Amino acid sequence: MTITPTLGSGTLSLAVLKAQQTVLASGQSQTGGVTLAVSLLSGQQYYVKVCSPTGSLFGYNLGIAKASGGGGGNGGGHHLVVMGVESPDDKVAGDVFYQNAADDPVMS
Repeated sequence: MTITPTLGSGTLSLAVLKAQQTVLASGQSQTGGVTLAVSLLSGQQYYVKVCSPTGSLFGYNLGIAKASGGGGGNGGGHHLVVMGVESPDDKVAGDVFYQNAADDPVMS
């Protein structure tokens, strides 16, 4: 997980927390971005907290990626779902049309 400032200056802080607000990893920088390595479990809820302990105003880019070469099993079926955004795992309601009939699970 990486945060890179795009606007502003001062101290930038990044923390990853469990749903119970337990801090899993944290870091801060006065001169640039912050990178954290965190092991996360599928099906669990986590929070990413970005702030400036000095009260500075920032614009930033947040990057989240699977670490290369380890952990997470085969990596299949895991994805990030942002709170307030519809999960891609939820069933689609209403009529659904497929451009290719082969993509339609009912026709398979």
